[in-house]
Amino acid sequence: MLIDTSLPASPSPRPDAVQTVAAALQAMVEPTLGEPGCLVYDLFASTEAAGTFYLVESYVDAAALAAHQASPHFLALVASVGDKLARDIRIERIERL
Repeated sequence: MLIDTSLPASPSPRPDAVQTVAAALQAMVEPTLGEPGCLVYDLFASTEAAGTFYLVESYVDAAALAAHQASPHFLALVASVGDKLARDIRIERIERL
């Protein structure tokens, strides 16, 4: 399988923090796409539910995902938005059929 690890993530910011979280998520796109092993890192905003974001991520393997989660930009994101979320980020590993 070419893509070993794919996952959608759905961060839900508090209503007063939507713009802050959106900016922090947007700042993640370029450095994450530059990581070895990152195949896809797309950020979407719902057109039906304001303040709802979706990240679609794919990595060549679990090691690449682990490296992403240990990267300085990921750790900075967690530190900067952790208290601005209405709930924990929902992350689910998926695979192509």
